[in-house]
Amino acid sequence: SDLADSWTDRNLWEREFSDKMRKRDFPAAEAMVKAYISDHPDDYEAYFRLGLFLNETGQYEESISAYDEALARNPLSEPAHYNRLNSYLSIRDLETPRRIYERQRQNSPYDPIPRLMLGRIAQALGEMEEGVRELREAHRLAPQSFTIYSALCEVLLHLSLSLLRD
Repeated sequence: SDLADSWTDRNLWEREFSDKMRKRDFPAAEAMVKAYISDHPDDYEAYFRLGLFLNETGQYEESISAYDEALARNPLSEPAHYNRLNSYLSIRDLETPRRIYERQRQNSPYDPIPRLMLGRIAQALGEMEEGVRELREAHRLAPQSFTIYSALCEVLLHLSLSLLRD
């Protein structure tokens, strides 16, 4: 069927793109992702992969834009939010994502993603107790999320280490 063929084509494309990235063949990876976007301009995965490429090549502001495009197509993508925040961290801008996620938390209090991101931002700013609060609430809202669980463990570790130093 067409659906099976398109899934197979996409799966092969994703594997080949990942292989190019792993081998650090950035010109080929860039050509692949841009051609894919040209053929699939509404595809979340295309923009997510573009964000990965741009982030890996140190083009952090451009990667934020690519993740914004991915999130416009799939606003609940935890990996896109996580990676976009990594790009913001790379350019040392925590105020912009803090404002974004505070507004999202206010508009969607039962969405764990803004709390996950605010917890990570608090940790990056050294506000460990605030990070723990946000991540505990995110974990309560999505106990199955390994990403949230991992971030909560990390901030608890940092909080414990800071208490031991004091």
